[in-house]
Amino acid sequence: MGTPVLHPNGERMLATKGHLDDDIVAVSFSEFSMDKEPENYRVLERSNVGDSRAIYQPNGNILAYRTKRSGQAHIWLSDGEQATQ
Repeated sequence: MGTPVLHPNGERMLATKGHLDDDIVAVSFSEFSMDKEPENYRVLERSNVGDSRAIYQPNGNILAYRTKRSGQAHIWLSDGEQATQ
């Protein structure tokens, strides 16, 4: 897991997780440790290419992230249920 980014409210964060490709995951601070990977996390965005650089909308739950799922690098938005380019 890497590239953690804090939510503006300071209670949660986004991170990138993956070995072959990278997914966007939500991690609770109570589960986060620099010594081991958290056991409980929620995958927010999954694709078979690299998703990276996720950031939460200030005062909201929309996230923006970089992905190459369309073949070229673009910014996508997600509400946790649906992602759009």
